Amino acid sequence: MAAPHRPRIGLFGGAFDPPHLAHVALARAAIAQFALDALHVLPTGDAWHKSRPLNPAADRLAMTRLAFEGVPGCERVTVDDRELRRDGPTYTIDTLTGLRAEHPGA
Repeated sequence: MAAPHRPRIGLFGGAFDPPHLAHVALARAAIAQFALDALHVLPTGDAWHKSRPLNPAADRLAMTRLAFEGVPGCERVTVDDRELRRDGPTYTIDTLTGLRAEHPGA
């Protein structure tokens, strides 16, 4: 008997300030290369590690949504705003913990 399908979920974080064609190409390649069922694109919130200020979160989120919307090969992309909603610095471990709770079998 075959093992049950475990969803394959990828994460692609970045400032996306601005999002560009290379971001889209990387997302498409990751979905294809790793046979992902879903890819969460996560604009960073408080980018404590960046040396320059970022554009407002709402603008980066809107640009990121537009960059991936309707693009062939990006049907499995979800632009995820959880890091933008978090107060203070954002850390990948917090995002991973939240996603694991939402998708325990992945």
